[in-house]
Amino acid sequence: MTEIKKYNIIVIGWIGVGKTTFINNLIKKHCFRQYNLYDISNFDLFCYKYYPKIKIDGVIIMFSLQNKTSYNNIKTYHKKIVEKYGDIPIILCGSHADIPNRKITNEIITYNLKYIELLDNHLDVMKMLGDEIKYKEFINKFQEIINGYLEIKDDKINELNCKINLIKKITF
Repeated sequence: MTEIKKYNIIVIGWIGVGKTTFINNLIKKHCFRQYNLYDISNFDLFCYKYYPKIKIDGVIIMFSLQNKTSYNNIKTYHKKIVEKYGDIPIILCGSHADIPNRKITNEIITYNLKYIELLDNHLDVMKMLGDEIKYKEFINKFQEIINGYLEIKDDKINELNCKINLIKKITF
């Protein structure tokens, strides 16, 4: 039996945007075993001691379409995540999409992140992030292969240069 790889995911956002409900629904309704989900609030944002001290594979930045403050903090969340964990997959998730008269409309969502609205599509949110993580893993593996190939090429070039220099010394 093959072991299922576990991914460590941070769900971060302002208080009341639905992070805990999102995580609880995933656990209760869908029995997620493939993901370890960490709920980080805005109070924890500036205190790194609350951040998981393990490798993080991806992040969901959640904001409420009914709360401008939660939206305005996305840039800060993104910056702090990149400072702490580097270039990892991050998606943006707008909650409370089912409530009419939104305060945040699609036209003003301008961040350069993949975006999904949260309705009853918890699995779609995780699939989007999962696809981003798998893409990042593919790119990293491809880069490792290319780097390995280039190292071999460099070694061969150095070896050939040594032979050429030896031949030059012998013939001149």
